[in-house]
Amino acid sequence: MYPHPQIWRPLALLSALVAATLFATATITVAPGDTLSEIAERHDVTVAQLLDWNDLGDPDRIVAGATLIVSAPASGGGPAVAGSGTHVVTAGDTLSAIAARFGTSIAGLIAANSLADPDRIYVGQTLRLAGTQAAATTTTTTAAPARTHTVAPGDTLSTIAAKYGVKTGALAADNDIADPDRIVIGMVLTIGAPSPSTPAPASPPRPAPATPVTPPGGQVLLAPIFARWAEVYDVPQDLLEAIAWAESGWNPNMAGSGGRLGIMQLSPSTVDLIEGGLLGRSMDPLDADNGVQMGARFVRYLLDRTSSEREAVAAWRQGLTGVLTDGVNANGAGYVDTVEDIRRQRR
Repeated sequence: MYPHPQIWRPLALLSALVAATLFATATITVAPGDTLSEIAERHDVTVAQLLDWNDLGDPDRIVAGATLIVSAPASGGGPAVAGSGTHVVTAGDTLSAIAARFGTSIAGLIAANSLADPDRIYVGQTLRLAGTQAAATTTTTTAAPARTHTVAPGDTLSTIAAKYGVKTGALAADNDIADPDRIVIGMVLTIGAPSPSTPAPASPPRPAPATPVTPPGGQVLLAPIFARWAEVYDVPQDLLEAIAWAESGWNPNMAGSGGRLGIMQLSPSTVDLIEGGLLGRSMDPLDADNGVQMGARFVRYLLDRTSSEREAVAAWRQGLTGVLTDGVNANGAGYVDTVEDIRRQRR
């Protein structure tokens, strides 16, 4: 599980203060409500750089009062040169964080490991590290042919970046996107020139299948777990199963983007809500039974606070506050359609 904030805060503070002393870097104190993407935009740096400079494994886990380094160390010229090697995925890892940690790129890792979807890596998975190189101290900007991409259901900024051979941070900067996790279906993105060190993959990432199939490794035994917790929390079993399939393909060991974990791909903030207020005890989202129970309890929570099942499902992707404030947006509606397609195929 995640470190307790009271343990994390002094360790992060000590790390940042030591780094600031050694390298005379600029630092800031995290204010309540700050997010890493907002801090990155404010200081004209990338989220990946903040993760690297502050040795952070999860961009969603920053604590008010912590000190963060927000500029490159004075004695450093970018990531250290490293040869090829491997990395075993641990809980909370994301492809962007791994790329930043080892001085490579998301597209390079995708190519080196033949990944179909950069948001779908698994705890225990061994990744080959693409050859890394030191960051250049100066950048020459060259004109590139104008390209655009219209965001479709299931798209993420990292998968779009990988498809066109550009970096996620560059794509966010080119389109004035403050939060890489919040793109909207129908949005038209401007695509810059491919990164010269990371050519685009030959084919775009493969989307998750719309029709559930029997998962490998005996995971068909998950059906009784869905039935049990759907009954306990009075939620439709086929709805719970469809959300789990849309999120992870029924893979209990999945580590997704933004620190999302397990069969239901629960974010750190959702885990905190479930453990702290809804169930009142520590849970393990990477355990199949725990993960399905947490998902069922959260679906019940959303159903109780919205006026329809459609709004509840949209809130899973869009956020409850967004649905209650603005109604179901294009992103939420696209997710509802995906879940409903899965339910229809299973009937």
